[in-house]
Amino acid sequence: MNKRKITKKEVQEKLHAENRKFNRIIQMSFSLLLLLIVSVLVFYTYWTDSKYTFRKIALYGKIIPDSLICMDGDILLHHESTEVILKDKSYFFCSDECSGHLTKHFKELALSVDAYSGDTIWKADALIGLKKRGSPEVVYFRSYSNFEKYYQKGGKNNRISNR
Repeated sequence: MNKRKITKKEVQEKLHAENRKFNRIIQMSFSLLLLLIVSVLVFYTYWTDSKYTFRKIALYGKIIPDSLICMDGDILLHHESTEVILKDKSYFFCSDECSGHLTKHFKELALSVDAYSGDTIWKADALIGLKKRGSPEVVYFRSYSNFEKYYQKGGKNNRISNR
């Protein structure tokens, strides 16, 4: 059994190869950790925008809770709205300015048109849905059947479809 002795150069090459492998592992681990930290911070910082974008897509064809819209501008909000009770009906607004606008222009703002049938309805009593996927605009419906029919027709109202 004749064992060959390893030369000093071979030992150095072996150590150099192990060091490169170790450095590569450390570099990949640090890169993944940095990517994870940046991703978490970006998601945490832009959580409201992420949630809002998700709502504009995911809530299409579903009934939207009143607390997520502003009935003055008929739009989906980034945050929850505040409830204002006028004439025994609950209306939701994003700010005091919008609720003040309703009190000054009650007859114009408290009523809306059913997106499917074209009937005039109270916004406070209506079901609410998104007008288009990815858009913050909302539409109002008198009944659940009108709501379903509107989305089955791909977001078109009955009056336009019958012409």
